[in-house]
Amino acid sequence: MSDSPFELPSAVLLADTDAAVEADRIRAGELWHDAPVAGLQFYAYGERGLNGEPIRPRLGQRLGLVRAPDNAFDGYAVEVWLGNGVMLGHLPADVAGWVAGPLDAGRPLRAYCAHPGDGTAWSMRILLVGEALAEQDEPPPAEPCRLHAVAGAEDDDIPF
Repeated sequence: MSDSPFELPSAVLLADTDAAVEADRIRAGELWHDAPVAGLQFYAYGERGLNGEPIRPRLGQRLGLVRAPDNAFDGYAVEVWLGNGVMLGHLPADVAGWVAGPLDAGRPLRAYCAHPGDGTAWSMRILLVGEALAEQDEPPPAEPCRLHAVAGAEDDDIPF
């Protein structure tokens, strides 16, 4: 997030992208935050799509956010979706904890692909824009909170 009303995230500067509609809103003071996407390696990100290409969003493409309060690992979880049928990952735990309450209260939050990533974990970045970011005094730290994997029994089918 930037304190400068003149600094714009690069994703909104690209003409003919979904994110371009946010440039004037951000100039007018709408809050924004850039964050990585967690869990890319566990969902459809990077898998081969119907066209044979890896599933990755385009720079500036609108993404969906879905609250997942029943998530067994994080009650504040917010899923990141490409369209209606492809889950890409989650917001990092610290960012999800920051926006979950405002989202549950109906505050708007829009998401766009700020960097499509390179196929590795944590490589994709997301631009968040909206009123839900104003609920807390402090944004999450610049480096995401990365939860440590839990060691389980050998027959445990959890994918980490």
